[in-house]
Amino acid sequence: MHDSLPARIEALIRTIEDAIRQVENGDLIDLGDMDDEVAAVCEAAQEPAPEETEEVDDKMDLMIQRLEQLSVALETFEHQDDED
Repeated sequence: MHDSLPARIEALIRTIEDAIRQVENGDLIDLGDMDDEVAAVCEAAQEPAPEETEEVDDKMDLMIQRLEQLSVALETFEHQDDED
């Protein structure tokens, strides 16, 4: 059985939050499959089940915020690495 779209988004948010923590701790991370899952979730979110629309919209907003935080953390990490 496949996870619901909101559950997939929630799992992806947790993965992104873990990546943010790792980067902020100075750890190198492998974003490997994250790009593919983000793309798959974004595609699925274009036509969510009617009963999931509001929840999907809210979770997508949160996922986007977390991706932006990850981007900032990666940029900060990269600049710190350049200074060393």
